[in-house]
Amino acid sequence: MEEAWVRLVPPSAAVTAGFLRVRNAGDRPVEIVGASSDVAKTAELHVMSEENGMMTMRRAASVEVPARGSLELAPGGAHLMLIGLERPLSPDETVRLRLDLANGEHLEVEAAVRREPPGEAGR
Repeated sequence: MEEAWVRLVPPSAAVTAGFLRVRNAGDRPVEIVGASSDVAKTAELHVMSEENGMMTMRRAASVEVPARGSLELAPGGAHLMLIGLERPLSPDETVRLRLDLANGEHLEVEAAVRREPPGEAGR
């Protein structure tokens, strides 16, 4: 997992989103079936899609990382929703994100809290 970050939100916000890239070097797809974080009561996988000319967001039971490929969890696409923030987040702190795989394994990463995606500061 790389380029993990969580969007900084106002201190009164109860929800934010997490983003990262997940790479799969294996010969078989990997299915992500759940998530959690040390700063939220609940973490859910969400996907964006266009319906009748409107962008909509819905919870997804799972997302797949293709064999010998990657999955980008990014603004405007698949992402993590962190719901029920336990406390206000601070700029440049790190939070823990955990992805649960269908095979019972877990992937953990430290994610930086940021206002915008890495590489877009000052644009």
